[in-house]
Amino acid sequence: MAHKKKIAVFANGWNTGALNDALNGMSDIAKKEDFDTYIFVSHCSYNGFDYLNRGELNIYELPDIEDYDGAIVFSTLLNSDKTAEKLCLHAADHDVPIVSIGLQIPDIPYVGVNNETGMFDLVTHLIEVHDIKRAVFIGGSQDHIENQIRLRVTKDVMTSHGLELKDEDIYYADWNNVIASDIASHCSASPEGLPDAFICANDIMALAVAATLVDLGYNLPEDVIITGFDNIEAGKGYYPTITTVSPNYDKVGEKAVSLLFDIINGVPTEKEVYVDADFVCCESCRCTDASKYENIRRTYCQKSYTYSSELHWLDSEERRLFMRITNSTDLDSFKETLTDFFVEHHHFSGKDFLMMFHFDYL
Repeated sequence: MAHKKKIAVFANGWNTGALNDALNGMSDIAKKEDFDTYIFVSHCSYNGFDYLNRGELNIYELPDIEDYDGAIVFSTLLNSDKTAEKLCLHAADHDVPIVSIGLQIPDIPYVGVNNETGMFDLVTHLIEVHDIKRAVFIGGSQDHIENQIRLRVTKDVMTSHGLELKDEDIYYADWNNVIASDIASHCSASPEGLPDAFICANDIMALAVAATLVDLGYNLPEDVIITGFDNIEAGKGYYPTITTVSPNYDKVGEKAVSLLFDIINGVPTEKEVYVDADFVCCESCRCTDASKYENIRRTYCQKSYTYSSELHWLDSEERRLFMRITNSTDLDSFKETLTDFFVEHHHFSGKDFLMMFHFDYL
């Protein structure tokens, strides 16, 4: 009987939309190659506390990479370039085939999103169709490679049309909705007032800007254009739907796992593969017939109560678990507490739920 291959995937829980799209893209290859996928997910964030991020990143210490036939690292989404590089080089050192997504690491096979295509079309559309003259760019983290590309393309397209993205109109929100909201409030209160458009480096920040301006009494998209990047579900369910760029992570996932299995099977192949990002024109730039998104918005609204209820339920479960854990006096009582808790409360996790722990003794 042929050995069923095991593939490790290292990802981040703040990017579940991209991860789900990528896993869907892998599905056709999975049927052909018949492999199991083991997904290791942290919730590391750029604006998180160091000690919390250190704990989150420990999830990647759990697997023994030599137990796997190959691995895929969502490098630019881990929110830690150092960790992504460490994972990739560790696999390579143990002769385990590895593919990095989004971050180029020397001698590591790579699948990347061509940010330039979608951003070029988006900014060109804003200028040529909507005649914007002044834009505010809200970026993620300043040293993030994809943020740098999105900013550079925005500058280049504006310059090619005789416009300027001024330094004082460039902000960095570390991909965070709260910081993006503060930037929107600041711009609203500034002597210059609102720009013609907010060009945000992701949809989460775009949604935060939109919600903040609505709270301040502005009408969208009449008073200001807002755009994002990522094409997430929340942006499709919002009003106005967020004009954005799709990184096509379904294609990224397909390309990544196809490249990985070419390497595993010894098939000569390109070691760098790119997927073009696509401009997605929606309502927040004053375009598109609203009826196009009616079904998406209806489904989103219908599920909103369920989402909210589940969130409140999970919050209450976490509080119960925290209270029990704080009463643990040693490792044995800690394990007993967790076991008892999940025997009693497994509505969300299911009966086959398992937990693994990595203890980092300082």
